[in-house]
Amino acid sequence: MSKPKRDFSRKSREIERKTLYVIATEGEKTEKMYFEALQQRYRQNIRVEVLPTKKGKSAPEQVIKRLKGYQNKCSLKPEDELWLLIDGPEWGEKLDEIASECKRLRYFLAVSNPSFEFWLQLHQNDLKAPATIKECEAQLKRLLGIKYEKSSYNVNKLLPCVNQAILYAKTLHQNKSEPYPFSPGTHVYLLVSELIGCIDDELIKQVLVSIPFWRTYLLKISIKSARYSFIKYLSQ
Repeated sequence: MSKPKRDFSRKSREIERKTLYVIATEGEKTEKMYFEALQQRYRQNIRVEVLPTKKGKSAPEQVIKRLKGYQNKCSLKPEDELWLLIDGPEWGEKLDEIASECKRLRYFLAVSNPSFEFWLQLHQNDLKAPATIKECEAQLKRLLGIKYEKSSYNVNKLLPCVNQAILYAKTLHQNKSEPYPFSPGTHVYLLVSELIGCIDDELIKQVLVSIPFWRTYLLKISIKSARYSFIKYLSQ
């Protein structure tokens, strides 16, 4: 009696290397804590490699250099993505040079104005757009219930509202031709929406009903149709 054939195709799919997102950051700990917690909570089929700043080397050109170094020494697949995460206002005209360099190298750029804390404070049920880092940190203190610390904040207390943060950041990103936000805003949502992959129906409801237009629209259609419209809106 012949032995049954083994299905090697399934096993090969299981051991196939996961898509890699390489994220070089201006900060030393804040961004790394966030993205590692995000990956653990929402997706197991991707890999996130965060390259944080060390020894104060946080200038945009140094952050780009970090990405280049990783790219040169590692074997990347076509579907892998390299992202540059920096804050906006302090770098002034240098941001235009950085945006051009990222485009040339095919890196993705996600700038926050005034800082990455702007993205963090969007994780709530009301849209707030503080203009200064101090105001962002005040929002985070309110959300976290204690003083915000860059190196030791409770990421998991914010993540339940990540879909709200995506929608709010998308709402603020009106001019899609801007390589980075000229006014308070953040393009980090472009990366995060890729990382979390799918959005839970119940969370979609929670986000939509908080906005008058979407709340009225949701009363007229099914959640399936609302999901389609919502995803289409985010992808514009």
